[in-house]
Amino acid sequence: IPVLEISATAEAEQAQKLAALRSRRNASAVEAALQQVAKACAGTENIMYPVIEAARAYATLGEIVAAMKVELGTWVEDTAF
Repeated sequence: IPVLEISATAEAEQAQKLAALRSRRNASAVEAALQQVAKACAGTENIMYPVIEAARAYATLGEIVAAMKVELGTWVEDTAF
């Protein structure tokens, strides 16, 4: 089975791109958007609108998911055979 292997060079390039993104985005706008994601997850409203706004503020997928996990937790399937 072929397995995709990411080179160290590609990994370093992505890390640089991520650092550049984080340095040029509006950190307070990202934080406010992530708070809205968490608030939506805590309530009953549709979470897509706050997630889209967080993405527009250049929040990363990892940051958005982390905000969601605070309220929703992580689902772990029971092992059963």
